Amino acid sequence: MAILYKVQVGAFAEKANAEKRLAELREKGFYGVIIEVDDGKEKKPEKVIGARKVYELMAPYIDKKTAHDDFVKEYNKMMDVVHHSKITTKNAWCTMFINLNFWKAGYLDLIGYGKRAEILMEHAQKKGTWKSGSDDIKFGDVIICQNSKGVPNHSEFALGGNKFISGNMAGGVHIRTRNSLKTVKGRIRPKYPKEG
Repeated sequence: MAILYKVQVGAFAEKANAEKRLAELREKGFYGVIIEVDDGKEKKPEKVIGARKVYELMAPYIDKKTAHDDFVKEYNKMMDVVHHSKITTKNAWCTMFINLNFWKAGYLDLIGYGKRAEILMEHAQKKGTWKSGSDDIKFGDVIICQNSKGVPNHSEFALGGNKFISGNMAGGVHIRTRNSLKTVKGRIRPKYPKEG
């Protein structure tokens, strides 16, 4: 399990002001939660499930210099449990990064296991969670990109619209803003458990 760190960006007397600030942060590609405080004591935050849970597991890797090495260690721990082959090299690991974090969230069955983007796409087609094209991309979707011949070759976790978490980008994990979605072959919309 990844270690998460809390960063506070403000304290607000009115919940509406806190929600406004949270919306501003999300527009800039950050994720956050509102924690209510009563008499100076934090109330226990709600249980995080669904796409938010996957995001929170991915977040510690973003822009971290040791992201690939950390990923390899965590992925190989997963392989000890699911009995697939381990990895050691800096091969294409975008899809394996998605597998790892869905597995840590307990949701691997929602997307299926596969080391390549085309395998995730095939799982999604069988499950009825696949949609071709780049319209209607939402937070928590997994996009599958294609090369110039239409062959699936990359996957990313959608933060919404044109922002994505990309593993195996410049040797690490980064948030990517795509000015064009023409290389997006389609998206997987996992059937996450409902919040609340």
